[in-house]
Amino acid sequence: MNLLFFLLTATPALTPNTAPAQEAVAEQTLRAAYQSGKYDAFLADMDKAYKKAKADNALEGLIDIRKTHAAPASDQFVQGYESIQQEKNAALLAAVKDQDGLFANKVRAAAMMPSSQELAAEKALSFMNTGAPGSGNSVDENALLDIGLEFAYKTIHLDSMALTNKISDLKQKRMVLEMARMDKMLAASKSFEHKALKAEVAILAEQQDVRLARVSALSDLKLLANGKVKPANALEEQVASVLANASQQIADLHRDVMNAELKAVETVQK
Repeated sequence: MNLLFFLLTATPALTPNTAPAQEAVAEQTLRAAYQSGKYDAFLADMDKAYKKAKADNALEGLIDIRKTHAAPASDQFVQGYESIQQEKNAALLAAVKDQDGLFANKVRAAAMMPSSQELAAEKALSFMNTGAPGSGNSVDENALLDIGLEFAYKTIHLDSMALTNKISDLKQKRMVLEMARMDKMLAASKSFEHKALKAEVAILAEQQDVRLARVSALSDLKLLANGKVKPANALEEQVASVLANASQQIADLHRDVMNAELKAVETVQK
């Protein structure tokens, strides 16, 4: 069962798919910096690292993971995960119901709901984040699989660099990689014969700014939940508790589903 992509991209649902102003402005500022070339040197370094890894056959481990763990998350996990997210969002929104200010808006941004169209496109394109190169059903799908592998490696490489060297703008660079990934997907899709696939890429590209604002807000709030930032007041403590509780519930769900699947396999083998 491949939970990695699901956990990274599954988005809770309850609120409108419009980013609160401060998160939208922050994302737009980053996009402007990306488009102006501020991150060109960083992206060139990532390209160099990826090409070297490819030439050195250093991608084989990542490819093997995709070959052996390409199965989607089970229905049991997906349903449980979505239920946990809905409960979490309801609690977050209740906490800031009568609150104003930057923090309350960040909480609302983290609880945003993507459009049904975006959710459908994410589901349709999820194969590119889990499948091995060349395993697609068409040339178009294989092009996306190659892009998925490339940027999966670049993200892992960036995070590994951050383990040994402090990167003050790590979150921004992760988001820039997402922007570059989407630009490459759009460029590739121009020659797609598969019209539905091309349309799904276009939908995700159109919604990316809102999606990145949502991810950015949640990333900031998780610093409270994991103890890296100390809550400054009762509201921040409440939000941290809600997020920490949801994380524990997901971990418990993962354990229970995995145990159930192992028991099922053992029963079949007897």
